[in-house]
Amino acid sequence: MVFSLYVIMLDVAPSSPNQTLDSTSLRVGGGKPKSIWVAPAPGSKMPPLETFRLTKEMVQERVKDNVIITTFGNYAFMDFILTWVKRLTDLGVENLLVGAMDVELLEALYQKGVPVFDMGSHMSEIDVGWGSPTFHKIGREK
Repeated sequence: MVFSLYVIMLDVAPSSPNQTLDSTSLRVGGGKPKSIWVAPAPGSKMPPLETFRLTKEMVQERVKDNVIITTFGNYAFMDFILTWVKRLTDLGVENLLVGAMDVELLEALYQKGVPVFDMGSHMSEIDVGWGSPTFHKIGREK
């Protein structure tokens, strides 16, 4: 199965006692992440893949109280991922990001308004089967 869950606590404490963090510009702390499930307009062109690279700014848009919840998978597990996102958002949790291991999943999640980033894995979009060489590659990609 190519589906895992991670909760990451971000350490955004000042690096020196005299340094302060501007939580407004960093968008960390008690801020509310951007809404999810806001799909692009029908017929919208897919942005370039570079748009979906995981960046500090992307995480800062999603983080809440220094916590980001993330998972990843390939297209074969899109139903599981959508259920995961739906259950979290039903609970009011929106500080999440999904890593796409293939372009098909990235495009599908983008079209549904799910916050997604490209892992650059170029994995197969099918279920690769436990213990296969591709399964082990997925473990390394995590």
